[in-house]
Amino acid sequence: MQTKIKLLNRRRINQKLENIFLYPLSIVHAPIGYGKTTAVSQFLNQYAETVDLVWASLAGSGGSVEYLWNHLVENIRESDLRHALKKMGYPYDELKRVNLVDLLIDYEYKRPAVLVLDDFQVIDDPGVFALIKLVVQEHIKNMHIVLITRDLSKLDAAGLYQKQLCFTLTEKSLKFTREEIQRYFNIAGCVLSEDDVEKIYSYTEGWVSMVYVLLKGMQRGLPVGKSDTINDIIEQNLYNTLSEKARETLCRLSFLEAFTISMALYVLDDPEAGYVLQRLIKQNTFVVYNEFDKSYKIRNLLQEFFGLRAKFLNIDFRPLYKRAGEWYLRERQYERAFEYLYQAGEIEMILAEFNRENTPDIQFTQFRRFFPIFDTLTQEQCLKYPIAYLQYIRIRAMGTEQGALGRCRDNLDTMERYIQGSTLNEGYKRFLLGEVNVIRTFVVYNDLEAMVRCNEKAMEYFSGGCSCIVTRHKEFTFGSPHLLYGYYKEKGKLRHTAEYLAQHSESLTAPVDGCGTGCDSVALAEYALETGDFDHVELHAYKAMYKAKAAKQTCLMVCAQFALARLEILCSTSERDPQLMGSLREEVLKENNPVLNSTFALCDGYLNACLGRSGEIAEWIRSGDWSGASFLRQGMPFYHTVYAKAVMLSGDAIRLEAVCEMALREFAPYQNQLGLLHNAIYMAVAQKQLHGEEAGCAALCRALEIGQADGIVLPFAENAVYILDMLEKISDQNVFDAAYMNRVLFCAQEYQKRVECLNFNKVVLTAREKEILGLLERGCKHEEIGERLFISVTTVRYHIKNIYQKLEVNNKVLAIKKAQELKLL
Repeated sequence: MQTKIKLLNRRRINQKLENIFLYPLSIVHAPIGYGKTTAVSQFLNQYAETVDLVWASLAGSGGSVEYLWNHLVENIRESDLRHALKKMGYPYDELKRVNLVDLLIDYEYKRPAVLVLDDFQVIDDPGVFALIKLVVQEHIKNMHIVLITRDLSKLDAAGLYQKQLCFTLTEKSLKFTREEIQRYFNIAGCVLSEDDVEKIYSYTEGWVSMVYVLLKGMQRGLPVGKSDTINDIIEQNLYNTLSEKARETLCRLSFLEAFTISMALYVLDDPEAGYVLQRLIKQNTFVVYNEFDKSYKIRNLLQEFFGLRAKFLNIDFRPLYKRAGEWYLRERQYERAFEYLYQAGEIEMILAEFNRENTPDIQFTQFRRFFPIFDTLTQEQCLKYPIAYLQYIRIRAMGTEQGALGRCRDNLDTMERYIQGSTLNEGYKRFLLGEVNVIRTFVVYNDLEAMVRCNEKAMEYFSGGCSCIVTRHKEFTFGSPHLLYGYYKEKGKLRHTAEYLAQHSESLTAPVDGCGTGCDSVALAEYALETGDFDHVELHAYKAMYKAKAAKQTCLMVCAQFALARLEILCSTSERDPQLMGSLREEVLKENNPVLNSTFALCDGYLNACLGRSGEIAEWIRSGDWSGASFLRQGMPFYHTVYAKAVMLSGDAIRLEAVCEMALREFAPYQNQLGLLHNAIYMAVAQKQLHGEEAGCAALCRALEIGQADGIVLPFAENAVYILDMLEKISDQNVFDAAYMNRVLFCAQEYQKRVECLNFNKVVLTAREKEILGLLERGCKHEEIGERLFISVTTVRYHIKNIYQKLEVNNKVLAIKKAQELKLL
């Protein structure tokens, strides 16, 4: 696509192109429309007075070697060299090639000579590049060759790279960054918001010509994004250049987010598709390669265009969706498989997959279609697929929908009656009845006695076997990093709850393939921690870690590590920063479980709030916008505790009071006593600031009433900086047991001293600031940092300014030196 783009000074590209003068050969490679020619031309124009430039454009040459040679010779300024080369003619044979090399070596270059061959991809004769390699290998002083091309397949440059004789600039570097898009539009008189920049970058992926198309559309008054005008431009300049078969292939592939060659061939089921695909990939205009997952995709804006074109052509996507679903099933990528099968209308295939005894392990949060599928089925259809139906009931029981538990209970009762009255094989009957009772534990959640009864009944039915629906791969803690938090529902029963859970752990874990292994030790560690029995926390927590690790129960490892991290803040004698949850980060990331990732962020948020480090708490926790996080209903209450703790740290008392009032509704269904206790502490802080110390003490007494009934001390200590003066005043009033209040006060005073010690002269950098500082240390410029982190240069400068302020320095060198001294890098 030929476009007259208003020139944008791209300093980062110019810096890369300086390599032209360091290497005998430079290859600038990218698809059409990436401004390759513009970039090289703009760069070399700076050296018009100091460089001998020979520019030969091969567009329109038809691949003729004679055209290349004549065009090249005619553009040489030096008459002696031009005359000698013209007389020689193109060196077709070995003797002439040797003569050419000798001539070029012997020629006296008064200043650097740069030979640019533009649109080099049109030259089909492999001998041309072989000749260039011959010249390049001589490393002739002051002679530099630049090839601008769309296709690398004909250029065997591996040996040159190895010998460091060749430099390459690719599409990855040439594409516009967000900051360049912003500047480019500014030059054209169009002011963009950050959202507009993000949209344009997302649509175009930095493809320069597409950025230009959107700019033209915006100058005509069109909104940012696709439009009929832009589609017309794409049709005229790109679509019409394709063969009919290539158009059909791209239209039929337009529904795929990404594909490999083998997948595309399976989905298209067309013997001609392989050849067409290879040509499209080679052309590299419509289809791009993703190095990360080794797949291809149609460019974003073009994908929308071909999708619309497919509708116009009445292409039936259902068979294609089905074959894509079959492909992903074979690859065991169930989330994508089910999505495509759903689009194909192949509901029976999905149900059959979910009804297998070795049912696919897929997080329900990743396949939301599960709900609409079952919501439209009749009861008879549901009962036809009992295992799939039970999975659906389990998922509903973990959701947040109003009245879901009552319907789940009724569905299980219906299921049980159907199984008992059916003519199914007796062994299969007992297996399904065992599954019904396993799923019942989700409906009666946080009634430990009822959960144990359901599981024991399930064990009888399984007769030594276990569930295929709930296995050790499933979530046991429902996303709460504190196990007892979900089950401690009656004041005065914390110890009973912990011991009952520990004593019946076998009943809770055996029928579900060991899911929950280590919960007994976690419960005892958490009880010891909350009640100030600090000598026994490590014993139980480490036992929990060993058990959970052996059974691959990462969720319980998080609980155990969280208990140890809370203990470390209070009890460690080291003056260095506590390690908190860092040792488990890699384990959690490996799981690739969205619920577990959110759980881990909550742990980090809670611990950093204890240390008064607001900047280290995830933004979604601080803002209360958990739409991007993943939670199960049973794990939600702990989120509200961490959110309120983060708000308390901000000092906004009005917001804190509102958050506490709303949180009470979240704690009500399960009567989470620890949630109510923490909430009363936060409310006391808000009340004190808004209505005075007396109101604050009254609210704090509600927390102490729960705490005293079970001897709980740690939550008061963790919030000592806000409530110590109120605790001392309440203690003087002799309202609560003196021994209990003395323990609370002692722990609170010790905790405050410990936190003050850790934060003394402490420089706290956010995760983003550490990332940027690390890149500065590696020598990255501001623009490079912005490009790597996908943020604007303005944002980079903002973060660097904050870093300088925190480190009390005024330049990069001092910042890096001080950060190294403070072991921040």
